[in-house]
Amino acid sequence: LIAARYQEGLRDSGLILPTIAEGCESAWHLYVVRHPQRDKLARALSEKGIGTVIHYPIPPHLQPAYAEAGIAAGSLPVSE
Repeated sequence: LIAARYQEGLRDSGLILPTIAEGCESAWHLYVVRHPQRDKLARALSEKGIGTVIHYPIPPHLQPAYAEAGIAAGSLPVSE
């Protein structure tokens, strides 16, 4: 499984890796990593020819389609 190789290879990288709750499984549609200095890291990778993307620049719960759900900005900090 590619995700398992990523987990192993990136374990000590300083990135915040995805976790799966006990008793759950992931389809690994995306392998999302986080970093406290995301933009700085993206620039450094870009300089080495490594592309990155922010999959949801606006978190889903803040999209207009979900406005009626009433989820306030700041209430889901990991998503934001």
